[in-house]
Amino acid sequence: MVLTNEVKLFSEIRNTKTYYPALLAGSVSKQDATIREATYDKIFSRYHDLKNEYVKLFTGYTESPLLSSSYFNATVLSYVSSWAGLLSIERDMDDAIAFLAFMDLIGAADDRLVIPNIGVNNLSGIQAKFTTSIALATGQPTYNRNLGKKLIPRSVTIQLIKAGTTTITFTDDGSGNLLAAPGVLASATLNYKTGNIVLTFGTGYIPLTGATCVITATEDTTGQPSWDPNVVAPGYKNRFTSDVRHVTINTMPDMLIGEVNLMSVAGMRKVSGLDQATFVQNKLVELYTKLVNYSLLQKMVDAYDGTTYPIDLTKATTGFNEYRSRLDLFNSELTNAEAEISKATYKDARATAIVAGKDVASLFRNTKSIGLFDDNVGNYVNDLIGYYNRVPVLRSLDIGDNEGYITHKTPDGMLAPVCRGIFLPLTNTPAVGNFANPTQVTQGVYYQEGVESVATSLVQKFTVAGAVH
Repeated sequence: MVLTNEVKLFSEIRNTKTYYPALLAGSVSKQDATIREATYDKIFSRYHDLKNEYVKLFTGYTESPLLSSSYFNATVLSYVSSWAGLLSIERDMDDAIAFLAFMDLIGAADDRLVIPNIGVNNLSGIQAKFTTSIALATGQPTYNRNLGKKLIPRSVTIQLIKAGTTTITFTDDGSGNLLAAPGVLASATLNYKTGNIVLTFGTGYIPLTGATCVITATEDTTGQPSWDPNVVAPGYKNRFTSDVRHVTINTMPDMLIGEVNLMSVAGMRKVSGLDQATFVQNKLVELYTKLVNYSLLQKMVDAYDGTTYPIDLTKATTGFNEYRSRLDLFNSELTNAEAEISKATYKDARATAIVAGKDVASLFRNTKSIGLFDDNVGNYVNDLIGYYNRVPVLRSLDIGDNEGYITHKTPDGMLAPVCRGIFLPLTNTPAVGNFANPTQVTQGVYYQEGVESVATSLVQKFTVAGAVH
């Protein structure tokens, strides 16, 4: 039997005029849009698998409008027009619980985090040439510092510094001796194998509190790492390996149910020509999109563990009488807040989306008067309201009126503040009658997906004082 309302392939849907512009508008780059498109291709292919299972298991389901073309189109558009492409990475899941893997660069000897996939770099101690210091004290002639490194002969330089000025400099002679002016050192030992240095000052230099002994040396990283079996070195920091970090994504099944009364449907259609059942079904798709946006935002807000950047626009009124000065200050402070993400991540993490509370969203729209904002005609209060310096601004009543969140999603679509895992796509069910009341009909949608926090450092919260006046 050939269905008159057969589901189209996703490849057909994505060739329509409305699909790709919506997908691109909700993505951070063309590369990101391509990855999302491939993910949706996998997800929506399950529609056909589900339909085939129904055909095998249930008599009469072949004649029901299961997974109809019109519903399928609405589902695709709900995916591409949600906030998911701006705030999250989306992944097709082969199991209800899955792992998302990230690679970090760590030190091979001490497992320290050197360059995380996202986060602050730790580059200390990697270069062969290094510097350390010893604080001197009045009345203390002898000082001992074990550098814990094999040193290259003739690479050691020691400076005695007081009040920021170098007073005396001496070096090693390549044979374990430190060369200084007569009387400065009473004795000195330098072990190239262990990096142990012992200094005893003579009558030619009297240590005083506040002075510093600065030691500069070069580690023998290119030679044999350790050729003294009695040396217990802290680890050679120019050796690295990778470490895999996993983020677990759990998905849970859920559904939305719409109920209609056949008598009401008949009456509505006779009076106005409107189809109440179709209206309810379409609204379930809209409700689903809103729930997706809410869950993404809530996970991002709940997982946020950074500081809040304060923007005080009342300062702009000092010495100025025009509203333009307030908008200029807002623009300047946003740039500073955006820079906090790069400071925390050591990446050029510029804003790819901004979520704004009610009053902050109004302030963004006011920047249109100085040429910084382009309006977008949305359908809801919680919606994309426009673009601030080409960055999408999403208004949300689920955060404080004077709050905002600057977010970054990598242009390659591989990392974002949160991850959305989709195990079962949004699927509509056939209409089912109520045996207790033959005039009642129920039809719903079901899905299974989950949201998990991935990189909290890709978000910067800010608050605005004096946003509205």
